[in-house]
Amino acid sequence: MSEELEGYPLVTIINSTSHQAKGRVAYPGCHDDDWTALPWDTWKATSRGLCLVSKITAQVNVDGRWIDAKPYESSGTSYSRYVLIQTSSNSFEVTRRVVGEASDQEEPEPAI
Repeated sequence: MSEELEGYPLVTIINSTSHQAKGRVAYPGCHDDDWTALPWDTWKATSRGLCLVSKITAQVNVDGRWIDAKPYESSGTSYSRYVLIQTSSNSFEVTRRVVGEASDQEEPEPAI
């Protein structure tokens, strides 16, 4: 059975920085995922089901010190593709990835 028939697509987070990163994906009413990614690496969840994403946090290791990134926050989304970006020398942010292959097209936020 394909992943789409079993629920929402698995969450992926690209670490587009030159630093090690870690964080958490929060799914309201479901078990959260802890994630880690080496520089320039991609983390992919192993399960998701029908769980919406409400928050993705990240901490970035810069010279042995963990720096909190600006988290991605939503009231609850089925979107699955995210990226950790560096916004200045010691500032980072988790954001949606909305460019790339045709399969990476932006998915609409659910109406509340």
